[in-house]
Amino acid sequence: MKKNYLILLFVLLVTGAYANNGRRDTVTDSWSVSYNGKEILAYKINSVTTYLIDSIADNSTILIDYYTAEPCAPCLSRLQFRDDNGKVMATVEKKGFGVGEPFRLPGRQFRQLMKNHKLFLYFSANPDGWGTWILLGVVQTAR
Repeated sequence: MKKNYLILLFVLLVTGAYANNGRRDTVTDSWSVSYNGKEILAYKINSVTTYLIDSIADNSTILIDYYTAEPCAPCLSRLQFRDDNGKVMATVEKKGFGVGEPFRLPGRQFRQLMKNHKLFLYFSANPDGWGTWILLGVVQTAR
């Protein structure tokens, strides 16, 4: 009888490993960029997530939101804006990540940070000290 349980356990473990195929069983982190309340579709251009907006008006609002399976309300999070050469243009900070209000920027300020109609977005959080900067993607405008 004990041998049958061991065989059943072995079969379940092998089946589970094969079905999982080495992947984590959690929801991956994701981001959204919205312009005046409408989410902008993300495209892969040269392997970089790119959010295309025709143009950004002064009175518009850009929202950048983060979703995760493991949010942290008391943690601080930072969003950093860089140009094509990696030069830091600005950094904003808020309490919480994966929960609460998204990062909110006025269109005029966002547009002024852009160089060559592009602005690269990076994210970092501090659940256990500041982590590395993660490239979220680039917001690009036609004009």
